Amino acid sequence: MYWNLYTVLKHTINPGGRLPYLVITTHCHFDHILGLGLLPPTDTAPHHLNITQRKGPLTTVLSSAHSIEHISPWKHVCCHSLSKEFHTECPYYTIEMWAQDRQDVVYSPSTSTRVPTGITIHHTPGHSPDSLSWYDTDSHLLCVGDSFYETKSQDTQEWEVERKNRAAILFEERSHLLAWWKSLDKLLEFTKEENTLLASQHTGSGPPPRVAISASHVTTTSPDAEPFLLSIRTFMHRILRDEVPKRPLARGELPFKDVMVYDDGPEAAASKDFDWIVCAPKRIIEEGVQQIEGRTLISESPLYSIKMKPSNSNIIDDRASL
Repeated sequence: MYWNLYTVLKHTINPGGRLPYLVITTHCHFDHILGLGLLPPTDTAPHHLNITQRKGPLTTVLSSAHSIEHISPWKHVCCHSLSKEFHTECPYYTIEMWAQDRQDVVYSPSTSTRVPTGITIHHTPGHSPDSLSWYDTDSHLLCVGDSFYETKSQDTQEWEVERKNRAAILFEERSHLLAWWKSLDKLLEFTKEENTLLASQHTGSGPPPRVAISASHVTTTSPDAEPFLLSIRTFMHRILRDEVPKRPLARGELPFKDVMVYDDGPEAAASKDFDWIVCAPKRIIEEGVQQIEGRTLISESPLYSIKMKPSNSNIIDDRASL
């Protein structure tokens, strides 16, 4: 009843809760924002569940500026977080930092403090309009949220519940497969470029470092990002060609209409480095066949239109007007 995200942090890396928090939200789905209901509030509004923690520094939230209307104002977060569909309460928070694409994060908890984080934001819409990924330059780690993750990993496959319940990459009714495909290609191109750069800068013995990937839910062992992304791209390509066995999801398992499960099965996946399952409303895949496989790019949702920033605008400061 006592230990949770807030109390664990307060008793370990943030004694007494004296330091402020900067939280990067990879997207607004409820299972990725519920922790905000346990951290110090983002402002002084009375809506916060954690009103008793208002004595300490406020929490700063960073989200994607790709589709601001999807997550602002807060009532849009409540609408799009799937909280209602999964019978949970959407935590109240405000977003202070709106991250542009390929911008470096500089955190300014006060007017006299600027903290370069070494983190670069990448807009990766598709799973949701506000999905983002971020790259940690120091650790060469690319964090992709829910856009791509395996059905199992070296850690999770040791647990009986994970062996029986293989995780599926989930598309919901507001997902957009063409945007997801573009985001995948974008990260793959970035990964190849970064690997080339790391190899050119390597002077020590042994192989040069390479970009590793971290994903939500299951992928815990930080595999090499390039073969990881190539593998899920190949799997989705097979789905679009109707080469992956599919079945309808049992009614009521997810609060979406006409959901299909695309899965080679655990036996077929046993000999592969990466194992994938995709779970998506039938409409999402059918539109993807038209937009990607057939190359007849029908009109995209305005939520997913790609807007690129000039290449020389590469710093994000939470005090700036974005």
